[in-house]
Amino acid sequence: RILREAIDLAADVGVRMIQVAGYFAYYEPESPEARSRYVDGLRSGVAHACERGVMLAVENIDTIDMASVSDCLALRDELASPWFQIYPDVGNLAVHSLDVTAQTTLIEGAAVGLHLKDARVGEPRRVPFGEGIVPFEGVFRTLEQIRYDGPLTLEMWNDDPTTATQIATDALTWIRQKISAALTGAR
Repeated sequence: RILREAIDLAADVGVRMIQVAGYFAYYEPESPEARSRYVDGLRSGVAHACERGVMLAVENIDTIDMASVSDCLALRDELASPWFQIYPDVGNLAVHSLDVTAQTTLIEGAAVGLHLKDARVGEPRRVPFGEGIVPFEGVFRTLEQIRYDGPLTLEMWNDDPTTATQIATDALTWIRQKISAALTGAR
């Protein structure tokens, strides 16, 4: 019901893509049926999204449900709809000690967006850009190599609203410097 209402709202206001988190169950205890319920819900959601002209895209997350780009691609292939793609998060790849750059190569032709977030193993939130382990220059070089042309979204966690604007400004400056360094080095 919530996904259907989100799709309707998105269509009504002109939003053409909804990023869906890859948690099979978030507030509920784990169960063997969680994945099949998740997939069934998405299958229904994708059918409605298609009718309303809204793309759904799954994000890899900080738990094992949908940890990698490979997991997201497998789900995309299972649902087999052009209205369901992937929206990876490079920070969540680092959380799982995955090879972020290698995983980034897998998004070619499948990602409709990319979350940029710094993280550490087991620490997916509140890691300032530059203080985590995500190899951003390698990610940007890979994006250039695979000719990725989708949106980049900075994902940040900040608990102090008085510093939010400055932290966001600093993060954007830092990311732009990493993009420039990566692309300058790639030529």
